[in-house]
Amino acid sequence: MNYLFSGGSILALAANKDKLETIDDFCGKGVATLLGSRVIMAQVEAASERCVKAGKGAIRAEQLPSAPDARMQLDLRRVDGYLGDFPALVYMGQQFPDRYRIVGGNYMLTQYITSWGFAKNRTGLRDAVQKPRSPCWTTAPTRSCSTNGAWQVPPCRPSA
Repeated sequence: MNYLFSGGSILALAANKDKLETIDDFCGKGVATLLGSRVIMAQVEAASERCVKAGKGAIRAEQLPSAPDARMQLDLRRVDGYLGDFPALVYMGQQFPDRYRIVGGNYMLTQYITSWGFAKNRTGLRDAVQKPRSPCWTTAPTRSCSTNGAWQVPPCRPSA
C-alpha cells in the first residue's frame, strides 16, 4: 500500500541566517549525509555542477558511516546542512525546535513513496493503517491532503 509521499531533505541550524531554500543555495558550502546515500549524492553532485557552471563554489559533501555522525557535523558547524529523510528531519526539528529548521520549509531534495506491505492474514493492521489515509484516495494526484499545497499524495486505490 502506498502510504506516504516523502523524500530526502536538508536540515540546517536555526541560527544560520543564510537564505537556504534549496540545494542550489549551498554553493560554496558543505553538507553531510549518510555514507552510501547514492540518490541524495547524485542530486548534490548535479547541484554542485550547476554551482560551478554559474561561477560559484562547488558544494562540499561529506559522507559519514552513521546518521548521528553526519548530523554531528552540522552541530559542530563543520557543514551548513545535514541531508536525510524528511520524516526523520521533521522529528529532529520537533525534538529541538529552536536548534534546527528544514531548509525551504518542506523542501524535498529527492522524492520517494513510502510503501508498506501487510500479510494477507493481518487485515486488522492493514485496515488500521488504511483508515486515516482513505480521505486522500483518488484516481489522480491531489493537493487536498497536502500540508503545504504541493503534489504530495500519489494516486492509489485500496487493494481488494
